[in-house]
Amino acid sequence: MTSEKPEKNQNSQDHVKAQLSYRKHLKTRKPNFIRQDAHKKMRLGEKWRKPKGIQSKMRLHRRGYRKSVSKGYKSPKAIRGTICDGLFPVYVDNISKLEGIDSKTQAIIIMAKTGVRKKVEIVKKAQELKILIANVKDPVKYLQEVVDKQKQKSKVKKQKAKDKEEKKKKLDKKLDKEAKKKDSIENIADEAGDKLEKEKKKERDKLLTAKDGGY
Repeated sequence: MTSEKPEKNQNSQDHVKAQLSYRKHLKTRKPNFIRQDAHKKMRLGEKWRKPKGIQSKMRLHRRGYRKSVSKGYKSPKAIRGTICDGLFPVYVDNISKLEGIDSKTQAIIIMAKTGVRKKVEIVKKAQELKILIANVKDPVKYLQEVVDKQKQKSKVKKQKAKDKEEKKKKLDKKLDKEAKKKDSIENIADEAGDKLEKEKKKERDKLLTAKDGGY
C-alpha cells in the first residue's frame, strides 16, 4: 500500500496496481458518510442524505461535526467503480450473460436471487472461460460444498421416509391389535348376551311349566 500518487508514464498493468494500492491508502482516511442525527433517531437510518438545515453545522462544515461527501474522497478515475483486482463488476443471474464478458477487464458477481442450480451452472461455465467470480472466493470448494449438501439432503430425505414407513407400520400394528382386542371384547359380550338370553328363556320355561302344573 502506497501513500504516493502513481505516475502516469507507467505501463498499464503496473499503473493499475499502483492505482489500486493508492486507492487502498485513500480508503484508510475516508470516513463513513452517515446521515445527520442518525445516531440520535433510529428511524432515520444511516443512509447518506445531504444536510439542508439552515443552521446545520454539518452543512456548514464546522469543526467537530461529521464529514460530508465531497469530490476529494473520490477514487482515482482509471479504477473508479472497480473491485479489489481492478476489474469492473458485472451482475449475472444466468449462464447466457457470460457470453459478452471480457475476463481481462471484467469480473462477475452472481446475484443473490439466483438459485443453487443456476449458480452451479454459472460457476462451472465461469471456470471454463477463466472469468473471476467476485462473490465466490473458491469455486472448486463451493462446488464440492454443494455436492456434499445435496448428498446430505438426500440422506436426510431417505432417513425421514424410512422413519415415516416404520412409524406407519407400528401404527398399523397397533390398530390391528386394538381391532382384534375390540373384536374379542365384542365376542365375549355376545357370548355373555347369548348366555343371559338362554338363562332368561330357561327361567321363562320354568315359570310356564310351573303354571301348567298348577291347573
